[in-house]
Amino acid sequence: MAHLPNSWCTITFLFFIFQNFVTVCPEHGLADDDVILQHKSITDGYLRFNGDSEGSSFKVALFADLHFGEDAWTDWGPQQDLNSVKVMSTVLDVERPVYLGDVITANNLPIHNASLYWDQAISPTRARNIPWASLFGNHDDAPFEWPIDWFSSSGIPQILCPSANASGGDKCGFKGTTRLELMSSEIRRNPLSYTRFGPQNLWPSVSNYVHTIVSPKSEHKSPLMFMYFLDSGGGSYPKVISTIQSEWFYNKSQEAENVDVTNGYLRFASGSKGSSFKVALFADLHFGENAWSDWGPDHDLSSIKVMSTVLDVERPVYLGDVVTANNFMVQNASFIPEIVFWHIPSKAYEKAAKEVAARRIQCAGSMFEEGVAAQDAEMGMMKLLKQKPSVKAIFVGHNHGLDWCCPYEKMWLCYARHTGYGGYGTWPRGARILEIVDEPFSLKSWIRMENGTLHSEVVLSN
Repeated sequence: MAHLPNSWCTITFLFFIFQNFVTVCPEHGLADDDVILQHKSITDGYLRFNGDSEGSSFKVALFADLHFGEDAWTDWGPQQDLNSVKVMSTVLDVERPVYLGDVITANNLPIHNASLYWDQAISPTRARNIPWASLFGNHDDAPFEWPIDWFSSSGIPQILCPSANASGGDKCGFKGTTRLELMSSEIRRNPLSYTRFGPQNLWPSVSNYVHTIVSPKSEHKSPLMFMYFLDSGGGSYPKVISTIQSEWFYNKSQEAENVDVTNGYLRFASGSKGSSFKVALFADLHFGENAWSDWGPDHDLSSIKVMSTVLDVERPVYLGDVVTANNFMVQNASFIPEIVFWHIPSKAYEKAAKEVAARRIQCAGSMFEEGVAAQDAEMGMMKLLKQKPSVKAIFVGHNHGLDWCCPYEKMWLCYARHTGYGGYGTWPRGARILEIVDEPFSLKSWIRMENGTLHSEVVLSN
C-alpha cells in the first residue's frame, strides 16, 4: 500500500470467469463446497468448454492485489480504484478472469460494511455477466488501522462514509468486516458468484472449496481438471494453511479421483432376498515398472491376465500402487490434473527464489523486484502437494513486485501480477492468464499487461 508500505492489506478474491454461460447450480447430492463447473447450457446447471472440437480452450485471468477502498477519504484513493477498474476492463475485453487477493484494503476502510467496496471491485466482471469465485487472504477481516498523522495538529480529516442507499453517508465504523459477513454478502447478492463456504470444522479459515472443469466432449461429468481454493489466513488469525486444511484437501482430492461419472450410486445386481455384492481387491500391480526394458511390459501383460481371470466372476477395487510412478520417464500416469489457488505464498516460494539466485533453476517472470513474503509457518500442505504428481501448479498473489513461475519438485510455483492501483509499488499493472486446452491436455500461462503486451509465457503441463 502506498501510504502504509509495511502492511499487507488484503481481502483476497479469486474470480473464475467463464465464457458464454449464465448460471451454475450445485449437483444434487454434493455439499456446498463441491460445486461442479462445466461449460454447458444453463438447462442442466453445468459449464463446459465453449467448443466441442479438438483443442478447445478454457481461460482464466488472475486479478491480484486490487486494494479497493484505500485512503477513501482523500482524492488519491478513489482515483486508484478507478484506475484499477480500467486495468480489469482492458483485460476483460480479451480474457476471462480470476481475482486473486487483496481486492480491498480492509484495514484502511473507516466503515463496518466493507462489502460496498467489494462490490465496486467486482463491478467490471459483473457488468459483463461473467461468473466468479473468491477466496480470502490476509487483512480481509482486519480492523481499521488508524493513521498516526490523524493524531497530529492536523487532526482527523472530514470523512463521509459510503452508504448502501443513495440518501447519504452512514456513520463511520472502525471494527472491520468479518470473513463470514463478506462471503455471505457476496453469495447472497450475486447470482453469478461461485464462491462457497468451506466446512465449519476448518474455521476460522472460510474460503476452502473445489471446482471442476469438464471436457466439452464428455457425456457425463468426467473431470478434465480440478481447481482448489484455500484460505491462507491473516487478519484475525495467523497467515497459515492449517494441518486440518491440508487433511481436507487430501480427502477432497481422493474423493475427486474416485468419483463415479454416472450417478454416483452402485446397486446390487439382483433385487431378491439374499442378494450379494462381491468386491475383488487388486493390490500392488505396479504397472509401468522398468517400461524401457522387455521385462517391464511382459509383467504388465501378466498382471492383466491375472485380473482378467478374476474379473470373469468378481468386481474389483484397486488398493494402491497401481503404477510405479517413481519409475516413469513420462510426465504423468493418467492422473486428473489439479491446480491450487491461495493468496499468501508458502515457504516453498522462498526456497525456489534461492534456487534461482544460485542459478540452479530457470524461471519465467520478474524474480528480484522484492523478496518473498511467505506464510508464518508450514503445516504440511506443501509436503502433501509434493507427493501428488497430479498437482501441476500453485498460484498466489500478495507480493506486488513478483510475477514469476518457477519449477519446484514436480510442480510449478507461480505468482499472479499486481493488478490494482491500490497498495504499494509503482510496477506496471497487469494480470496472469491461464489457458487450459482439451485433447491433448495442456496448461500454459502468461502475463497480460495493462497496455496489452504479453510476456513470460510458460507451459505448466502437457
